[in-house]
Amino acid sequence: EKGSDGEEGGAAAPRDLEALKLAVGESATKLQDVGFVNYYGMQRFGKFFDTHEVGVAVLNNDFESAVDVIMREKAAGAEDERARTARAAWRSRFSGLPPGADANARRVAEQKAAKQALRGLGRFMTCERGLMEGLSRRGLDYRRAFGSVPKGMRLMFLHAVQSLVWNKAASARAELGCGKG
Repeated sequence: EKGSDGEEGGAAAPRDLEALKLAVGESATKLQDVGFVNYYGMQRFGKFFDTHEVGVAVLNNDFESAVDVIMREKAAGAEDERARTARAAWRSRFSGLPPGADANARRVAEQKAAKQALRGLGRFMTCERGLMEGLSRRGLDYRRAFGSVPKGMRLMFLHAVQSLVWNKAASARAELGCGKG
């Protein structure tokens, strides 16, 4: 006689079923006694695994660093040529200025680079586009530019920091061998 899986013998043999029940019972008891480490998944840390870095910069009130993390060049092959060119334009925004250039010269150079970068950013690059739109109007005003990023995205950066802290605490607890309670 064939079982539902199409194999001879039908359902699991009784001895296999008993072994399975025993294994499940042992696992359930261990889970009940010890618990398990429940980590936040990698999706919390963004496509490029740098979302928490932006959050740390924001918590440190360092919006320039937050912008730089979002706009920095990504791993080879991670983005199309237009996005790579846009990020490179942003990175080199001050390269044509003499050392010690005044704030006005830096502001103008940044506004120009932001406009150039904006042309290469895809329509779904919400954070990058918001930042570049803000900085093309008000160069060097990183806090205001960061405010151009949608609120949900800004919160995501802070949630990534919370997730990182949780994961580190859970790992430390697991290394100590702490069970439930």
